[in-house]
Amino acid sequence: MPLSDTKKKSLEGVINKCAEFEGKYYLLHLGNVLINSKKDPRELDPIADTLIKLIQDINKLKNKDSNKEQIIKEISISYQKLAKETGTNGVFYHSTRLILGLGGVILAAIIAPIGAIIGLTAGTLKDICNLNLPTGAFFGGLAGSCIGGMIGYRLLDSLVDNAFKNKEKRAICHSVTMLKETFESLLIPMEIDSIEEAIKKEVLEENFGGNQEGFSCFLQQKHSYQILGARANFGLSDKLKGVIGHHSFIKFAINNTGKTKTIEFGGPSDLETDISQIEARKTTGAQLIRMLAMHRLLQQEYSLSLKNLPTIFQRYVAGTNDCHTYVDKILQAVGEPPSKITRFLKQDNAFGRVIGSLFQFFSPEAPKKAAETLCDEVLILTQPGKKSD
Repeated sequence: MPLSDTKKKSLEGVINKCAEFEGKYYLLHLGNVLINSKKDPRELDPIADTLIKLIQDINKLKNKDSNKEQIIKEISISYQKLAKETGTNGVFYHSTRLILGLGGVILAAIIAPIGAIIGLTAGTLKDICNLNLPTGAFFGGLAGSCIGGMIGYRLLDSLVDNAFKNKEKRAICHSVTMLKETFESLLIPMEIDSIEEAIKKEVLEENFGGNQEGFSCFLQQKHSYQILGARANFGLSDKLKGVIGHHSFIKFAINNTGKTKTIEFGGPSDLETDISQIEARKTTGAQLIRMLAMHRLLQQEYSLSLKNLPTIFQRYVAGTNDCHTYVDKILQAVGEPPSKITRFLKQDNAFGRVIGSLFQFFSPEAPKKAAETLCDEVLILTQPGKKSD
C-alpha cells in the first residue's frame, strides 16, 4: 500500500509552494518518486515526513523578516534527518561512493584511448567517403576520447547501482545527494525578488520605452516562448553534430523590441545553430520575467567564468546535470512544467543512438519520452538547418 492520499496532498502542497531555488528541481523529483511508489507506508512515511519538514523550513526563507542564519541551521538539521532516512549519510555510503569514484577514474583511463581509436577511425572513414580533408580524424579522436572517458568514469557506478538498488532507491539517493549541492544558492546575498525588480526596470526602459501601462499589460497577458533543441558540437566541429546529443535553451522576445532573451546553461549559444527540436509554449509576461530572474540568480554560480569553473566542473554531468537539467530547473522553480526537449533523437546517427542509450542507462532519473512529430507539442525537424526565428 503506497502513501495515503492525505500524505500525498501534504507533500504536493508544500512542494508547489516551495521557495524558488535550484533545489526545487530535486525536491519535485523526490516527491514524485514517493508519491508514485507502491512500497509499504512504514518505509515511505518517515521519508515523506522528513521531506515535508525540510521543505517547510526552506519556505520560511520567504519571510523577509526571518532570521536567515537560524533558518539555514534548521534546514541543515532537517536535511541530515532526510539523509539518514534515505541512507545517504552513513560511512558505508560515502566509502562506497569514494571507492566507486576511484574505480571510475581507472576505467576512464582505460576506455578513453579505446574511444579515441574508435572516433579517429570513424572520422577518417567518413572523410575518405566524403572526399574531405582529414579533419574528421582529429575531431573524432578528441570526441571519442572524451566520451570514452565519461563512459568509463560512470560505468562502474551505474553497474553497481543497477545491480544492488532498484530504480526507485537509486532515484531517491540521487535526488537527496544532489539536493545538498543546491543549498549554496539559498545563501546567495541577492534575493530573487530584488533581481526580479531590477529586471522589470530594465525591460520597462529597454522594451517599452518607459511606458508603464504597456508594461503592466505585458505582465498580465500571455506571450509565446520557445524551448529549443540544437544539435551540439561543443564548439568543436560540425562533423560531431548528431553524435554528442542536443543542446537545450529557452528563447523569447519581449514586445518585439530589443535583443532576444535566452536562458541557458553557461554562456549564450550561437543562435545561428541548426535547430533540431522546437517546443512552443505560452505563459504570462510576469512568468517570463520570473524565469529571467531565476536564470540571473543561478548564473552567479553557473556562468562561464574563471571563478565558476570549479563549480561547473564539479557539478556538470552530461545526461544528468547539464543544459537540459538547467532549463528544467528554471522552469520548475517558477512553476512551469518541465521541458519535453530530449538529449537524443531517434533520427540521430548510429553513434548518437548508442551514446543516447548509454546516457539513459547511466541516468538515475526517468528518461523523457522522445517525441517524433508534432505530438506532445514538440516539433522535431527531420532536416535540421532551419534557424530559430
